[in-house]
Amino acid sequence: MASSTDRTLLQNRTPRGAPPTGSRHRAQRAALAVALGFVAILLASSFGEASIAARPPPWPHASPIANSPSAAWVDLNLSGPTNRSEFGFVWANPSTGTPFGVLFGGRRGHSSLNDTWLFTNSSWTQIFPSAHPGPTRNGMMAWDPVDQEVVLFGGSNATAYLNATWVFHMGHGWRQLTPTVSPPARRSGGMAYDGADHYVVMWGGHNGTAPNGSINYQPDYTMLNDTWSFSGGAWTQVVTANAPPPSSEPSLQYDPTTGVVIEFGGYDQHGVGGYLAFNQTWAYSAGLWTNLGLVHSPYARDGAASTFDASRGVVLTAGQDEGVHGRCLMNDTWVLSGPSASALHWHKVFTTAQFPPMDSASAVYDSALHANLLFGGTGTNARLCGSVKTQTWLGATWELAP
Repeated sequence: MASSTDRTLLQNRTPRGAPPTGSRHRAQRAALAVALGFVAILLASSFGEASIAARPPPWPHASPIANSPSAAWVDLNLSGPTNRSEFGFVWANPSTGTPFGVLFGGRRGHSSLNDTWLFTNSSWTQIFPSAHPGPTRNGMMAWDPVDQEVVLFGGSNATAYLNATWVFHMGHGWRQLTPTVSPPARRSGGMAYDGADHYVVMWGGHNGTAPNGSINYQPDYTMLNDTWSFSGGAWTQVVTANAPPPSSEPSLQYDPTTGVVIEFGGYDQHGVGGYLAFNQTWAYSAGLWTNLGLVHSPYARDGAASTFDASRGVVLTAGQDEGVHGRCLMNDTWVLSGPSASALHWHKVFTTAQFPPMDSASAVYDSALHANLLFGGTGTNARLCGSVKTQTWLGATWELAP
């Protein structure tokens, strides 16, 4: 549970601890504070041949709160990227021109992908930039509205974990940066643009052997819980007194209503075949991580897809947790909302139509459609907890409609 001191810090924040980036960046970032909105987190999780660990119940301290008004997930029946999971997908809102989504890389079967797709005007278009990152799965991506670029860090390919930093500009394609300092190589961390601290923040992930192996959960994975900021082309490690437990495949998303970055879920690896997913909700602000200690929480899950929804809140849907009534994969939908970090709460959304249970999809909020879009993921038509029978890679584009 967050202490009264932590809650006071969240509500009455001192000047931000962003790394120095020069007067131009400081002025631009100060002008980018977002006034209104909610966060949407669409959670999907990762497969693994793992034993079942103890899970917290979805409502660990009390009965669930009331459902929100109904909504519907609609398959848009669009042609686009090939079926995949574990890819990057972010929404860009440039100061001039048309907003667009950028999708890169991912996994299909045991292959890592390196194609780039744009989503604009309700359709997909593949582009072929002359330079681009190589095959990459589980890289971390975010849109930086100051430098007007998509940032990509890390991931893995068939032989190695990566620590390269790439940026994407519409009309110019991909460009690799060579910062003096870089975070350690990793994949499956969380990344978001912090609109209050005015930098891209990256947290967590893992590294280890068999970066592109057939078994997701290796006993020698090193789980991480370090925090990094990226601003003006430079990485800076943020030394924090507290942090969420070391996790892979968490969800990070900035909530402009409360002015904090929200972290939910993820998993840890305990020995051979051991697997533990989390259902804690943490807030990051000015170099401080705070466990919100929420009374009502969705089921633990990892591999979350997350997006900022300007009207709903944090929309959490789908995912995997091996302790849920023998189902493992889910397609439930939740919302996190509240007027301040200390008043955030989860509530379940009743969906009149929805996509099938799936894992490792990704999502964006399309500011032109005013809708959440969910793409890809991994499903299965025969799964028992701890044992994958048949994996199916998905390629549908879904919209969360009012």
